[in-house]
Amino acid sequence: MKRITILIVFLVAFSQIINAQLPKKTKQATKASFVYHQPKNCSPYTALLLSNLKQKRSADYLIEHFNLMKSDNETYVSAFIKTDGRLDKSLLAGYGVKLNTQVGNIYTSLIPINQLEDVLSIEGLEYLEIGQKVEPQLDAAREQTRVNWVHNGTDLSQAYTGDGVVVGVIDGGFDYTHPTFYDADYAQYRISRAWEQGENGTPPAPFDYGNELIGQTTILNNANDGTNAGSHGTHVAGIAAGSGSALSDNTYKGIAYESEIVLVSTTMQTTGIADGVYYIFDYAASVNKPAVINMSIGGHIGPHDGTSMFDTWSDGIVGEGRILVGAAGNEGSAKLHLDYDFGAEETIYSFITFPGNTEHPSAGATFIDIWGEVGSDFTIAVNVYNIESDEYEAYTEYFSTSTDGSYNVVLQDNDLMFSDEVPVSIVVEHSNPNNNKPHVEIYFDNTDQDESGDIYDYVMLEVVGTNTSFDAWCKSGIFTNFGNTSPIIDGNTNSTVGEIGGTGNSIISVGAYSSKNSYTDFQGNQHSFAFEVGEIASFSSLGPTADGRIKPDITAPGNKVISSVNSFDANYTSTSSKVVAGINSGADSWWFATMQGTSMASPMVAGIVALWLEANQTLTPSEIKQLMQNNSWTDAYTGSVPNNTWGYGACFISSLQSKSSSCVQN
Repeated sequence: MKRITILIVFLVAFSQIINAQLPKKTKQATKASFVYHQPKNCSPYTALLLSNLKQKRSADYLIEHFNLMKSDNETYVSAFIKTDGRLDKSLLAGYGVKLNTQVGNIYTSLIPINQLEDVLSIEGLEYLEIGQKVEPQLDAAREQTRVNWVHNGTDLSQAYTGDGVVVGVIDGGFDYTHPTFYDADYAQYRISRAWEQGENGTPPAPFDYGNELIGQTTILNNANDGTNAGSHGTHVAGIAAGSGSALSDNTYKGIAYESEIVLVSTTMQTTGIADGVYYIFDYAASVNKPAVINMSIGGHIGPHDGTSMFDTWSDGIVGEGRILVGAAGNEGSAKLHLDYDFGAEETIYSFITFPGNTEHPSAGATFIDIWGEVGSDFTIAVNVYNIESDEYEAYTEYFSTSTDGSYNVVLQDNDLMFSDEVPVSIVVEHSNPNNNKPHVEIYFDNTDQDESGDIYDYVMLEVVGTNTSFDAWCKSGIFTNFGNTSPIIDGNTNSTVGEIGGTGNSIISVGAYSSKNSYTDFQGNQHSFAFEVGEIASFSSLGPTADGRIKPDITAPGNKVISSVNSFDANYTSTSSKVVAGINSGADSWWFATMQGTSMASPMVAGIVALWLEANQTLTPSEIKQLMQNNSWTDAYTGSVPNNTWGYGACFISSLQSKSSSCVQN
């Protein structure tokens, strides 16, 4: 506690020291220790992998940092391949490339890493982007969204329960044995298949990785997708499609509780998620059913303007009866976004801090993704700055987006005895082929600091521009000015919607509001919270997208939602404060517990979409969005809609007409 108090004192002092300018740089900039001039048709993250390969990094390092996979004694990287129509697929095969799916002119693939650079030289290969790592993001909720009315057939010609619709969930932490995945009578098992992408076994066609489980016996014998996988996927799937189970009187029933369920336990890479989408839609078509897929997954590496490879791929695969729903993100209160409009030549600065590290908030490792304005360049440098002594410790040279290149720099602080290293990787892209924007991707690791004076050594981003602008996102950590004014600028919470769920043109992006502010746990203890039922969740990510579109599209209950959890997850037992109910059958126990996040709001909407698809199997993403606009709830909390907090308001179903109708609400 003493260290934190001292740090606060110095932060206050630092904010008083700096007025208009930082001290001048008096040392020689640290030159790049390795320079690689990558081909123009590869993404910065791909260039970073190639740079590491050329530096002969160990196999373990590459597998850990770039999520590589091994198969048949070969190491592969998963990637999107975009072509211009002239590419000869036989040339790819000659390099050992395995093509998985094709949507428009984009393929998902597995590429042997020792052939990666050669593949880039193939004629007709317009752009290659290796998979980016992303992360995972009902009772009262059913009532607030009016789903109970639909389940009961109130004022309808029939009840709607998701029957005849495939609900797909791409996630992780699945308990296949949970009774909620049976029907309401506990008679029929509803998970028809599961694809575990990170496991060895028999992959589904046309893929060359993972293990597919088909049929009740096989799936139940497998029990779960990994004993250390957590409960996220079980909770999400239960919200979208759980029955609650007759063993627990259906209290915690999900939305489309009679739908068919298909699960993909993903490796959490953009390419694997795309393959999962293809897998679910392909299966649904084979049984002549519409499908809605939930993706409570996201990240902040990408342009945030709908032009990423994943978003473009998604635009090409959705259509009639093929709907994607995603979580907007849980960073609505985090200043992970930084933007600035330059006039005449200006230089701005911002510090990166890691608030989760309460004893040492300067220490952390992260990516920073910076996107500029079409047709103009900007310049960056990365600095280590000591906020106690008010001086630069070390800094890189300046890197301009006027040229392409990949650079590795090792910065060292001013410690007299043992200097601490700050490895920095910088990849510059003059013009990204997908949106023509200049682009810089930075990775730094500032964790090699000791426990004393080095807590004041912060990484500081420096950006120089003239009559241009930029947007930047920090993957983990936030931007801050420590209370100073320009040229040191603060991060903001605008445009905090994430890639995957929050930025796509054809993906329904879901924010979260609070549907429950108290509950009684399984031991009878009461838990209450200060927020009000109906208000936006403080964590719900905000729009707009970088190209100015309103996001999220809609909001749904996502704060303190009760659903199924994984019985193999040791975090949930009868004494866990988040567990509210249980099911016992002999020696086996399964639990229902509270979670919060747009991860919980997204499957609520996915389940509602399944009910609409039961009524009209040919609904398109644009028609679904129109239905939500027509039927959203607005009040004093939402204000005038649409806006970049609520989208078109709070999602609920008023009523459904007959199956022969166009599914326009009353």
